[in-house]
Amino acid sequence: MTSTIGAEVSDVDLCRPLDGDAVAAVRNALLRHQVLFFRAQPMSAEQQVAFARRFGEIDIPLFRTTSSPIPEVLVLDQTSPKGEGADSWHADNTYMTAPPMASILQALQLPGLGGDTCFASMPAAYDALSPARPGSCNAWRIDAIGGAVM
Repeated sequence: MTSTIGAEVSDVDLCRPLDGDAVAAVRNALLRHQVLFFRAQPMSAEQQVAFARRFGEIDIPLFRTTSSPIPEVLVLDQTSPKGEGADSWHADNTYMTAPPMASILQALQLPGLGGDTCFASMPAAYDALSPARPGSCNAWRIDAIGGAVM
């Protein structure tokens, strides 16, 4: 968490179904802070999917790993990385014309050192540009195809 991105949410049990007011509060917090941290939430894959469905349709990842228990959940091993897509800096789903509104990441096992997940606020980066720069960026278009930026 930094001054521009992230908030910790407490007193919410993601292992149980959330009512409409709780879902609205989580959605509003996500839109405001861009990244939310829910600590000590031992969700099963099925519970994670049920939680995600409260926010809209789930996009099935195009690639799978051998550890993924169900199509909606992608398991990445960061204790012994195998080159399955998260070993270096990346942005989720940038290859899609209309990427999903969010991703859910649940850390089940963390290495003693490393394995950090970093988050970047694109609105904060844009706002931090020099006054002359934002106008020139407005006309830019970036297409990500197979990891290459065109």
